[in-house]
Amino acid sequence: MNNNIEDIYENYINFKNKINISFEMFPYSNNLSKKKFNNSFLKLCKIKPDFFSITCSQNYGGNYKTYNLIKKIKKKTKTEIIPHFTCLGYSKTEIKNIAINYWNLGIRKILALRGDNFSNKLNNIFSNASDFVYELKKIKDFKIFVAAYPEIHPESKNKKEDIYNLKKKFDNGANRAITQFFFNVDNYLKFRDECFNYGIKKEIIPGILPIYDLFQLKKFASMTNVYVPKFIYNIFNSIKNNSNSYKIISSIILMNIINKLFLEGVRSFHFYTLNRADIVFSIGYLLKIKKNNFSSIIQ
Repeated sequence: MNNNIEDIYENYINFKNKINISFEMFPYSNNLSKKKFNNSFLKLCKIKPDFFSITCSQNYGGNYKTYNLIKKIKKKTKTEIIPHFTCLGYSKTEIKNIAINYWNLGIRKILALRGDNFSNKLNNIFSNASDFVYELKKIKDFKIFVAAYPEIHPESKNKKEDIYNLKKKFDNGANRAITQFFFNVDNYLKFRDECFNYGIKKEIIPGILPIYDLFQLKKFASMTNVYVPKFIYNIFNSIKNNSNSYKIISSIILMNIINKLFLEGVRSFHFYTLNRADIVFSIGYLLKIKKNNFSSIIQ
C-alpha cells in the first residue's frame, strides 16, 4: 500500500519547501458552527500554513465580530492571522479605532476590502478600496493585502477598468493581492500577464476553492461571475454530495490546478476552506510533506 501511495505522489511535483499556503476562514454564528470552526482551525494549524485570513461581513457582525474572534484565536496559535477589514458603513473614526486595536493586538497585516452592500443602504466614506488602503497606511504601517479578480469584478464595466482599479490599490500602498477563486488556469495566467504589462509587479496569489456541494458552487459562481468548466458540472452531477468520491474528485481537480500554476511560476496558494478541513488538509499535506514521511501518515 505504501508503494501505491508513493507512486501516486510521484505523479505530482515535489512541492516541499518550495511553496507557501494559507487558509481563509469565516466567523462562526452559533455553538455548532463554533465547534466546526475550532476543529478545522486546530487541524489546519498542524500543516503550519503561512497565515490564516478571517473574513468580515456586514451580515454577520462586521469588523467587530472579526476582531473579537481574532483576539480569541491568536491565543491558540503562533501562525499569523490576517483580518479582512471592510470600510463600507464605517466612519473614519471607527476605522481608525479598529485599525489601532488590531495594531495593539499585534496584527501587522490587513486584507483591505470595500465590503458588500447587500441592502444598498450603507454609506461609504471611501469611493473604493484603493482609497481605504491609502487611509490605512496613514493610520499605521500595515502590510496590506487586497482582492483581485481574474474574471472581472461583478461591478466592473470591463477588464481594463478592473486592472486599473487593482493598480490604484497598489499605488496607494497595497503589498500583495489574493484573487477570487477560479477553475480556468488560463484565465488567471492571462490576467497575471495583463497586470504585469500594465505595471503591476506585486504578487497576485491565486485563490483556490474546494468543491463540497454542487448547488453551493453554482451559487458562488453566479455571484462572482466565475467560469466553471462544463466537465466539472458533468462529473459532480453523477455523484452524491459529500461522498468520498466527491471529495477525491475535488482534490484531484485542485491538485491539477496547483500543478499547472506551479509550472507557471506560482509559489503561493490561498485556500477558501469554507470552515472545513478535510479536503484542504489532505491537499496541504501533499503540498508540504516529504515523500519519505508517507509511511508515518498512513499507519
